[in-house]
Amino acid sequence: MRKSLKDLKSIFIRVPFYFLVMLISTQIIKFDFIDGEFSEDGYVESFQLVYLGLTIIILFLQAKKYKKFRVYSLLLGLFFITHIIRENDAVFDFYMFEHAWKIFAYLAVAIAIYILIKSWNSFLNQVYLVKDQLNFGVLICGLSILHLFSRLYGKKDNWINLFEKIDAPSEQYRSIKNASEESLELLAYSIILISVIELYVFVKNNSKSNSNA
Repeated sequence: MRKSLKDLKSIFIRVPFYFLVMLISTQIIKFDFIDGEFSEDGYVESFQLVYLGLTIIILFLQAKKYKKFRVYSLLLGLFFITHIIRENDAVFDFYMFEHAWKIFAYLAVAIAIYILIKSWNSFLNQVYLVKDQLNFGVLICGLSILHLFSRLYGKKDNWINLFEKIDAPSEQYRSIKNASEESLELLAYSIILISVIELYVFVKNNSKSNSNA
């Protein structure tokens, strides 16, 4: 089938938007560097929540609109709800009690398990449809940075050893460690948001092609 530039119009929208997401992320990191502090109410952590919130909204809108991928979208959305709850643990501690966030996180997990048990076959079928798509690989990349790379990169011993090698006070490592780790987490959430947008594009096109078949 012959293709034209018109058939690629979504790429001309998505690619600049993804560059914009990364540009915004670097500028947000710059603001916290200017302030000289990466705190829980800083720019970086605030935008982590913004990216998480957008990710969750897209997934639940997708679940509502496209029944064929509803289970996968709901479970992924609930998975990221546990992240946004964990990122707001200080809010729960302040307004409720210490570790109150765990109650809401466990509730989200319980709902996810119920959906998974009830719709196991549908979930497997939906995973089968997305497993070889670009969005799935990008999602795994983002999750790997978030849960593996940033954690190992931010290990306390690494930074203490580095500061000792350059003959700097080891007790000053924490601010640089936090800056690096939180910046990596923002990068991860940026990639995850992009993966969910790509998922939405795939789900939309898949549903359209099936309706035209």
